[in-house]
Amino acid sequence: TSLWNIVNKMGISPFYFLNITYHRYVKEKKMNTYYLYLIGQANSLVINQMLKFALYMYILDNTGSSVIYSNIIAFSMLPIIFFSPIAGWICDYVKKKKLIVMLDFTSGIILSLFFLLSNKVIAICIILFILGILGTLETPATQAAVPLITDDLNKTNTEIAQISSISAILAPILGGVIYNTFSINKIIIFSIIGFGITAFLESLIKMKNEQCIRDSAILGIKQGIKYLFVEEKEILKLVLYAGVISCEITGLLTIAFPYIIRNTLQYSTTVYGYAEGSLGIAAIGATFYYSFTRRKWDSNKTNNLVIGIGGCVMITGIILWMCQTRNVIFITILVLCSIIQFNINIFSIVCLSDIMRKTKEEYMGRIMGFVSMITNLFQPISQIIYGRGLEYTISGFGKFLIMIAVSILGISLYRKNVIKREKK
Repeated sequence: TSLWNIVNKMGISPFYFLNITYHRYVKEKKMNTYYLYLIGQANSLVINQMLKFALYMYILDNTGSSVIYSNIIAFSMLPIIFFSPIAGWICDYVKKKKLIVMLDFTSGIILSLFFLLSNKVIAICIILFILGILGTLETPATQAAVPLITDDLNKTNTEIAQISSISAILAPILGGVIYNTFSINKIIIFSIIGFGITAFLESLIKMKNEQCIRDSAILGIKQGIKYLFVEEKEILKLVLYAGVISCEITGLLTIAFPYIIRNTLQYSTTVYGYAEGSLGIAAIGATFYYSFTRRKWDSNKTNNLVIGIGGCVMITGIILWMCQTRNVIFITILVLCSIIQFNINIFSIVCLSDIMRKTKEEYMGRIMGFVSMITNLFQPISQIIYGRGLEYTISGFGKFLIMIAVSILGISLYRKNVIKREKK
């Protein structure tokens, strides 16, 4: 019992949110909207990440090509780029609660169609694309709902990041074990049930009264563009900076990391699942570290995180270029990619909180949609570039990473000088 209490206080137990549900609903005879929101986010994130992990592994195992693998991931990112503006308008046009419930319920229905399609790779591409559209709606909807649930944005965004980090550990491990033990179909069935439960929990959430806009889609999008590009240029600069850095490292964590472990180093899916889980542990450490130090962070300290990312990429490139030992390469990319994950997690929390604070409530959905579009605009490009880079030998890819590192360091140092000039 004492061990259970210690684990729960640490907030890392897989049953942490079930324990909250028991005390809030069963014991105290009430359900707190704030915790319902967190539970719904936890369920949704674990299911989505586990599902995508399994689908991507299925594609990689059945094609064995880094080019096809990266192209399919890039293809699944297209909805975020093209549908984010209209998604932001929908979030301001429709009640946030209704939209969130509908999206999870629809995801379960879409997954049911998987069994009706015969060609598995084509079916997965279609499913990933449709889920990408739904995810494009869900991201700004859940983010825009935060001010309607709580006034402490820093605290809530940190706890959401902690949930995301915990799910980043659980999802790859669960996905790898279930995928190896059973089949892709079992994961699909589990995900369908999970989406249904999540939709039910989210239907119990109570939010503040909100005034939905009644402007047309074109007018609403125009107003959002004017607000972001004319009235709030500081938000735009921050978003563009985050988007460029995302372009530099997304391919490393989503394409190079799994491909090198699975195909180049020939480790099993289970080992890769644990390796992916280690990135989640780094992300959890980042969120807890930020929760205790969030008042100390400023623009200059945040930029130092990006400099650290550039240094890690540089060292990784040098090791891949000069080292031929399998275990040394594995440990190197595992440790350094975990450090990168730690830094980028804090960077993301700080940026998102700053954007929310500077955005008016009536524009929240549209701005979150534009933020999602801009920050994700470079990701397919990054994934394709890294996919092409992996066609070279491991030492050749190391040289490729060194060039990426030089670019990251150059951008971060330029940003640091800009911050110094603005302070003067």
